[in-house]
Amino acid sequence: MRLLPPILLLSMLTVSHVAHAIELYLPVQCEPGVNCFIQKYVDHDTSDNYIDYRCGKLTNDGHKGTDFRVATKADINTEAGVPVLAAADGKVKAVRDGMPDKFVTEKIIKYIKGRECGNGVVIDHGDEWETQYCHMKKGSILVKKDQEILAGDPIGMIGTSGLTEYPHLHFDVRKDGEVIDPFIARPVQGHCGSSGATLWEQGLAEKLVYQSTGLLAAGFDAEEPAYDRILKGEQKHDHLSGEAETLYFWVYMFGLKPEHRIKMELKEPGGTVLATFRGSVDRHKADYMKFIGLRRKTEKWPAGEYIGKIKVTEIRRNEKEVDVESEAILVVE
Repeated sequence: MRLLPPILLLSMLTVSHVAHAIELYLPVQCEPGVNCFIQKYVDHDTSDNYIDYRCGKLTNDGHKGTDFRVATKADINTEAGVPVLAAADGKVKAVRDGMPDKFVTEKIIKYIKGRECGNGVVIDHGDEWETQYCHMKKGSILVKKDQEILAGDPIGMIGTSGLTEYPHLHFDVRKDGEVIDPFIARPVQGHCGSSGATLWEQGLAEKLVYQSTGLLAAGFDAEEPAYDRILKGEQKHDHLSGEAETLYFWVYMFGLKPEHRIKMELKEPGGTVLATFRGSVDRHKADYMKFIGLRRKTEKWPAGEYIGKIKVTEIRRNEKEVDVESEAILVVE
């Protein structure tokens, strides 16, 4: 088993049972910040409020793990899928498979009570260290109980089984049965702030940069965008007919907060702005969908490239800093 050298924490953060910590590798085969994102971290607030280790709001009350998500269900429904990997050497302790891949509803909540993890795997890494992998795709789990496994071995695919609102892997780390936040190498203590330590291997820790907000997907459609269709990956088009009655540009994001200022624009081939939006949100949004558009007033939409732009800035210390800036292109024929 691969072990890190003893970690010397600051005296106020010293926790004896994490002195000899496991080294964790990325439990998802993806590129963080490019085709997968961390949408939720461990909740460090012990009250009925919630806060992540960076004192942000990328978590929810009582959340015990790290959520590695992909943008839409279309990303996991390809032939290759998105593989889930063992984060460290160990032995498979438990496996569950056979639960359906469905997003959460009131009916499903009742059905999955006690099985909120969905299809999942628990791996024992020795010395009372465990990792748990949840919400995997039905029928995708490749390992069996008591099987020896190495870090990086595929164990299944990301799915939407169990208590899920978006396609992701929920990844738990435990020591002596207690939840450990891998980003600070210690359990919840009722306050936020980095300890300077991490359980992630060095090269990976540098890639898992905290991203408070991000663009998951953006696109165009000839019909009014709907949240459920975007989440399923059914609402993205690169080409549309000039005879479409309406034209919409939409964005799907995570981590929006009241301090953010949102600007969207839809431009026709000549550069004329057809539709705009400027505004903000009234509270923290774990995910956020917004669209702009208009009805066709001419015989056909002019042929050529239409550009949709999204820019999100945050006012910090009397200065505006850009958090997200991106554009998408649509070809109308």
